[in-house]
Amino acid sequence: MQFTLRTLLVLFVAVSSTLAIGGPWAIVGLIYVIALVMSIRLAVVTKWTEPATHLVVVGLVFLAIWWFFVPLVTATRTPSRRSICYSNLKTLGIALNNYHNAHKSFPPAYVTDPDGKPLYSWRVLLLPHLECHELYQAFRLDEPWDSPHNLKLAEKMPYVFHCPTADHFHGENRITTDYVAVVGPGTAWPGAKGSRLEDFTDGPENTLLLVEIGDSDIPWTAPFDPTLAEVLSTEKSNHRVPSSGHFPEQGMIIGTSGNVLLADESTDFWPGHPNRDDFQAALTIAGGEKVDLETMPHNPPVELRRIPLMPDPSFTAQVVAGVILLLSLAYLLTRPLPPVLVRWAEERTTKGTKHTNRMK
Repeated sequence: MQFTLRTLLVLFVAVSSTLAIGGPWAIVGLIYVIALVMSIRLAVVTKWTEPATHLVVVGLVFLAIWWFFVPLVTATRTPSRRSICYSNLKTLGIALNNYHNAHKSFPPAYVTDPDGKPLYSWRVLLLPHLECHELYQAFRLDEPWDSPHNLKLAEKMPYVFHCPTADHFHGENRITTDYVAVVGPGTAWPGAKGSRLEDFTDGPENTLLLVEIGDSDIPWTAPFDPTLAEVLSTEKSNHRVPSSGHFPEQGMIIGTSGNVLLADESTDFWPGHPNRDDFQAALTIAGGEKVDLETMPHNPPVELRRIPLMPDPSFTAQVVAGVILLLSLAYLLTRPLPPVLVRWAEERTTKGTKHTNRMK
């Protein structure tokens, strides 16, 4: 390989393409491929086979490590995401109870202007109790959530308001929340006024405070949460509370199972949708129903809809970079071997032959 200006330019292109495809660690693979091909060519020309043999062995070892350990990492990724979803809901429960301790009530479902028009969600009011003081102070609390100023702040959604299981399908830079309240008379979220724990005569341990919702379309700052009438509806389209996403190869399945937060800060996973009466009992704070959420039966989970995998916007760029990398390698690896390297390899081969003859 003659290191002319053209060769150096192509080598720069190969390195740049490798970085675009796999990042800094991919450079190690590029160096390995170039070294392996050159050592094989040297073995053909000079009969010096030691470097090629060693490199092949090293490559096989790394391939074996990759083959055994990567599936293990992939297999644990989804359970890890689900545990984060559960942990986020627990964090919200602690923040809500801290808000209650400070204000003697839970936050209202939404804040209104003097005319009674909803401005923004309870999630904005919770920011100081989530250690997001700067973000809270940046909000203009006399403007609606979708004002030009506040809408920009929606892009800074705290991680606790979304479940990472949906990042693979919607991307990480989204503003929709995966945790919602159920709003309506008799619930923990009656509207523009906050509820108090002393009003939960059914018991905080038997009353739902928040629920997980899969494939949410609700911006976290918006004063939009499902109503009691909606979640109790018999229409399948309203059976989104609770719901969550699962990961088949062909896309995400939204099903009627998900995490829930109770008013006593405890969290639970509901394996399916409860019947209407039990669900209403769990959502109301003083209905007088005798329902034990720990033993409450659930219907088998139902698939609500399926979301196809979203194309990765960087995939096309990576394909182009891969083509450029292959062309660059083809050019580099077909160039004549450096004469100095060939002479050095021939000398090593001659010394090795003499040493073998002396041993005989």
